[in-house]
Amino acid sequence: MAWDAASLRRPHDRSELYEVLLGGAHCVVGQGHGVARNLDRCEDRGVVNDVDLSRVSERAVEHGT
Repeated sequence: MAWDAASLRRPHDRSELYEVLLGGAHCVVGQGHGVARNLDRCEDRGVVNDVDLSRVSERAVEHGT
């Protein structure tokens, strides 16, 4: 299957972006982008445990939403 950028979407707002940053791959698989078996192939199963949202710059948030 080819990657299709048109089928992907950006988070609607800061809270949705933070949800994805905290939930990692589990969050996007739960939204229907990928399947659970993909998580077995991700380093750390697609989640970074020590996420510090205070270190995400305002510019990065603006770019990600």
